[in-house]
Amino acid sequence: MSVWLGAFLATAFANNAALQHLQGLYTLSAGSHRADAVRALAAATALLLIAALPLAHILERLLLDPWSLEFLLPLLFPPLLALLLPLLQRLTKACGAPGAALLLPLAFVDTLILGAVLRAQQGGGGLGTALALALGGALGFALLLAVFHGLRCRLREIDPPPLLRGPPIELLCLALLAMGGAGLG
Repeated sequence: MSVWLGAFLATAFANNAALQHLQGLYTLSAGSHRADAVRALAAATALLLIAALPLAHILERLLLDPWSLEFLLPLLFPPLLALLLPLLQRLTKACGAPGAALLLPLAFVDTLILGAVLRAQQGGGGLGTALALALGGALGFALLLAVFHGLRCRLREIDPPPLLRGPPIELLCLALLAMGGAGLG
């Protein structure tokens, strides 16, 4: 249990893959203008990641390991996400959130990138480790989206120099966030 808790906390806070490698940068720049879009994107990415990472682990153990085909794992994850995407679309429609369906392609790419990094971090861990990494990665990505959304709101209130307005100051702030996150590790 302590291994799973450690993996969850480390993935969510100290080893936040999205912040360390500046992954999902297009998501931060494109999708964080409205708070409801940020929440919808974080939820969609979390659902995909929490469903896909343990399923990929199970499929790896059942299909790839018995025949020593571990090298095919990178080819297993994208089709698995593609199979889960229609289920998530139906879920968003059933929950009455039709606007979230527009963010599903972004969530797909975010999950693909974060899932690959988290699968590499998992090493030889079991299903519990895969689930803890998925939960931690989803929480870390959601926290990063929320922090960057708040930062953007604050940046709209100030008057930076003309050369720093827009993406330049956002990238500087993101770099400072990444350095702060590296300090936690």
